[in-house]
Amino acid sequence: DALSLHGNAILSKCILGDGLILRDPLPHTYFSEKAERGINADGYEVRLGGRMGLFARIFGKPSPIIPRTHNLTKDSFYLPENLPPHFVVGNVHKLKETKETRAKLWNFYGFGAPAANSTSIYDGKGIDLASSQHGVIIQGDFGPQFCSLGGLEKMNNYMAHKKFRSTCLPNGKSKIGPLSGDFFCSNMIATRDVKVTPPCNCSNNTNPLTLADHAIVSIEVKSNKH
Repeated sequence: DALSLHGNAILSKCILGDGLILRDPLPHTYFSEKAERGINADGYEVRLGGRMGLFARIFGKPSPIIPRTHNLTKDSFYLPENLPPHFVVGNVHKLKETKETRAKLWNFYGFGAPAANSTSIYDGKGIDLASSQHGVIIQGDFGPQFCSLGGLEKMNNYMAHKKFRSTCLPNGKSKIGPLSGDFFCSNMIATRDVKVTPPCNCSNNTNPLTLADHAIVSIEVKSNKH
């Protein structure tokens, strides 16, 4: 909020590769520098990203066989068996929950095709088909059913882990809620529960700076394969 920036990112000390961006069609007003009611915070929000899913695979060490970008195929499903050991990671800010998006998520996650006889696009549990893939974790600003769309489990408690809207108050206090707003999705095991941290810079204790309107959230997970 301090810089009026808005976007998606995956930050890592490890090797990132096989990157993929999924984005729904957007009107030009979404990136306008003029005030657009209900779209860009009256012109103050600089849209560097958002309304997109940013995905990648994370590797322990570099290898010449790791692709920089992902080639999303339509007719065959992706099995990353030949890649080095890795995890799938993603950061999402609102993607439309459609049959087409579901197929793309399952494909990139390495789960194969969703069940053809599903009665709902939210049915099915994804399984890492490749022995080289050790798990999937996705985080971002989306609805609570987005996890199920990709065959993943929701790791948050919707009632307990409130994150939006966040306001920093004097003397180290803050106000967070009433909505959850952000979720973790994974097929791995949580080793530490979701932690919510107020997004506050309290260097000026009487007038703290609110760094974002969403609180900072974190979780620790481990692979089911170890």
